[in-house]
Amino acid sequence: MRQRFSYQPAIMDAVIFWGLIIAGYGLAVTLQMETSNVSLLAIIVALVTSLVVILQVVRYHGTISAQHLTLRRVLPSNTLTIPVKDLNISVIGKHRLLLQGTPYGDLQIGTWRKASLIAQLLNNHN
Repeated sequence: MRQRFSYQPAIMDAVIFWGLIIAGYGLAVTLQMETSNVSLLAIIVALVTSLVVILQVVRYHGTISAQHLTLRRVLPSNTLTIPVKDLNISVIGKHRLLLQGTPYGDLQIGTWRKASLIAQLLNNHN
């Protein structure tokens, strides 16, 4: 049985990403405030920023199966496939997990659900 969950990257990566999103919206607001009419450029910047946010939230999801944990990212080529038999899961916060024993080194992810529920799902497949 496969289980899906949404996740966020490590804290520093998430702060950088969401900071850039806020900067994109700030740029759109600034462009609009500098013009006396409706600014087409401001609308385009806001729409592109919104598209990036939607893609990030929709594409960042994990899938747990009997053999693998798959972490999908915005670009399909960046998908991580981790065998669950070698995986050690630690809950390090209410919504943060540390995955040790992966071929990619130690990974820290944030979850939208409680980290303890995701850790329990992962441990059930070990």
